[in-house]
Amino acid sequence: MDSILQLHHVSVSAKVGNEKFEVVKDVSFHVGKGETLGIVGESGCGKSITAKSIIGLLPSNAWLSGGDIILNNREISSLKKRDMRKIQGKEIAMIFQEPMASLDPVYTISEQLAEMIKNHLKLTRSEIKNYSIDLLEKVGIPRAKEILNEFPFQLSGGMSQRIMIAMAMSCKPEILIADEPTTALDVTIQAQIMDLMGDLKNENQTSVILITHDMGIVAEFCQRVIVMYAGEIVEEATVEQIFNDPKHPYTQALLKSIPRIDERQESLPYIEGSVPSPRSMPKGCRFADRCPLAFDQCFDQEPDLISINNQYKVRCWLYEKSNRKG
Repeated sequence: MDSILQLHHVSVSAKVGNEKFEVVKDVSFHVGKGETLGIVGESGCGKSITAKSIIGLLPSNAWLSGGDIILNNREISSLKKRDMRKIQGKEIAMIFQEPMASLDPVYTISEQLAEMIKNHLKLTRSEIKNYSIDLLEKVGIPRAKEILNEFPFQLSGGMSQRIMIAMAMSCKPEILIADEPTTALDVTIQAQIMDLMGDLKNENQTSVILITHDMGIVAEFCQRVIVMYAGEIVEEATVEQIFNDPKHPYTQALLKSIPRIDERQESLPYIEGSVPSPRSMPKGCRFADRCPLAFDQCFDQEPDLISINNQYKVRCWLYEKSNRKG
């Protein structure tokens, strides 16, 4: 599969007051044409910051401190803001985690859709309006013509998320980054939103980076999975490999915490402790103090992300050097 996007050793740093620290460290991966890549992990593991580094929307106190981002064989991480704006929305688009917070409350849906469309497509005002109506109808919004004149606060969470999808897909981007696209939506609406994204992806052959906590969504919609912990990739494999034979203790713990309808459990398993702060990363493996399998080396030396049998990538001292290949 040809890669449309590649990240090579990407690191992101941030500054709070006079203190500087690294929030994402040495992240490398690729996304194939038409592929859906899942990125999973707890809150604070660096998933959203990694995504924002790709599209050039890092917070004002954060910056790309290392590595390269390659889109269609072109390095984009060093582009100036005005050049990056030509890519944002047209080649790479993003659906944000909170649609109600991402839509501007003082502008109508029509005005917000029109801004995206006119920046990248050469259409007249009337063509933009007709195109906007078509977009809303395509994402399953009833009364599309009337909805154009409404404000975000007049819409439900599910409707707002459909608006965000319409905006993101309006210029038929090659890559869509979906950051927790079903957060705070009920189960029925979640399924509708994911089916809608799948239909649009297939229609346009769009590549998708799906950031989520929901392993069920990953199992259904993704081909490959990256597991992040404390700003690093700790495991990368196909969906089948991750679910059938997870290697990293963190991935194993995430999967064990999923409720099963075929098992009666007194209590749901959980991972004790919390993700370390970027300001105080532990020495050695970043998961060691939460890992039931940790031994002395885990607390002293940080493991590399290594390949096992040219299939898995895993960052863990449990796998001996004799098993490492690639």
